[in-house]
Amino acid sequence: MGTKLTTSMTSVVFSELPVHETIWSITTGADGKIYAGICGELTGGLSVFLVRYNPDTARYEYLLEVGPALNDPANNGRAPQSKIHYSLIPASTGELYCATHCSGPPLEQRIWRPWHTWDDPERMFSGFHIFRYDPATGDMNDFGVMHPNEGCRAMALAEKRQKLYGVTWPRDHFFVFDIKERRYQDLGRIGDINPQSIWIDAEENGYTIDDLGQMVKYCADEQRLMHLDVRIPSEPGLPCSVYDTVPAPDGRGVYGVTWNMEKTHSPDRLFRYDPAEGTEGKIYDPDL
Repeated sequence: MGTKLTTSMTSVVFSELPVHETIWSITTGADGKIYAGICGELTGGLSVFLVRYNPDTARYEYLLEVGPALNDPANNGRAPQSKIHYSLIPASTGELYCATHCSGPPLEQRIWRPWHTWDDPERMFSGFHIFRYDPATGDMNDFGVMHPNEGCRAMALAEKRQKLYGVTWPRDHFFVFDIKERRYQDLGRIGDINPQSIWIDAEENGYTIDDLGQMVKYCADEQRLMHLDVRIPSEPGLPCSVYDTVPAPDGRGVYGVTWNMEKTHSPDRLFRYDPAEGTEGKIYDPDL
């Protein structure tokens, strides 16, 4: 006979933030507590909040209002630091590495698009920050603005190499940030529609998917990007990237979910990628 599974669900309502409406980043820290970014997209002039939830006590705390902490308050007329978007990463030492993102409108405005204010020094998005936050002490280390006008949509930590890999929005540039040297390197555009996930392998090379479904690899030793002859499962000719990835339980690669922009034509698909198989790795498609 099979084992009967018992599940339960608890809702956590951040009632002190009644108009913040999305969570784009959530992770478990080295301390076993849950961390999330409470984001704002639909109401003008909102700054993302970093919060902590303790599953043992069912209590939550507001740790940081990010915009003011970065000297970029949400009421300054610019597009605010309204999100942390798939860029909240726990380090083994307990700190969190974070990158900010945009898309929420400025204060008292209903909508905002980056192209409308690209050259406007008063209203443009100042650019995304990378910062390190220590939840044990409350100390924050702001590494500064990385790229004017751009937000960060996804990021990964290569902890042994002390590098962060990420992709910007809206121009879809791949970047590498050297934590020790505090050096930002823009490796150029990889597509038109940003991937939602970046991951690393055992050698801490970086991987993501362009908007044609092709694997993009950052070779850490050679410090360069390359397009591999590997594609995720998708319908031929349709734009497709990656929405999320998680490490495989056996440590060999990742499981991922495709992100098809043409929802009426093709459903999203589950895939597994093993970077150690063959010269460029291999995609396994459970649907085949």
